Amino acid sequence: IFLTASSEERAKRRYIELCEKGQECTYEAVLAELKERDHNDSTRAFAPLKPAEDSILLDTSALSFDESFEAMLSIIKERL
Repeated sequence: IFLTASSEERAKRRYIELCEKGQECTYEAVLAELKERDHNDSTRAFAPLKPAEDSILLDTSALSFDESFEAMLSIIKERL
């Protein structure tokens, strides 16, 4: 299973996490850093971050943690 979510949703989640830790940041800065990291990770020469050919993509953009967990369990149960 290859979990993914939109850049905007992942930045929102990270922004909330950082704010809860008391770190000063802006959503825009978090989004920019995330997009840069994604680009670097997906275009590096050695072991670029990408789903395996036989992986199942699960977009969690609109899912809560519990919903994501349930979706993964459902995929696993279907494959057993």
